[in-house]
Amino acid sequence: MHDAASAFRHDALFSVPSPRIDAAEAEALAADAFGVAGAVSALASERDQNFRVDAPDGSAYVLKLTHPAEHPGVTESQTFAQL
Repeated sequence: MHDAASAFRHDALFSVPSPRIDAAEAEALAADAFGVAGAVSALASERDQNFRVDAPDGSAYVLKLTHPAEHPGVTESQTFAQL
């Protein structure tokens, strides 16, 4: 059974725009929020916006901007799957 909040979330997933930033903004966000500097490249995604961050030391990270209407449980599951 769906409640009103989950129905709204489902509708919003298709009517609210996905996050959109460019590579320069993603690079600044990774550095400012997480202290990770590196070259940024966009990754494919359905509703989110994802970037690969390649650090100078050879390590790589994923910067994920979640769709604002996504259920927190879905985001949490995706995060755990990436770890």
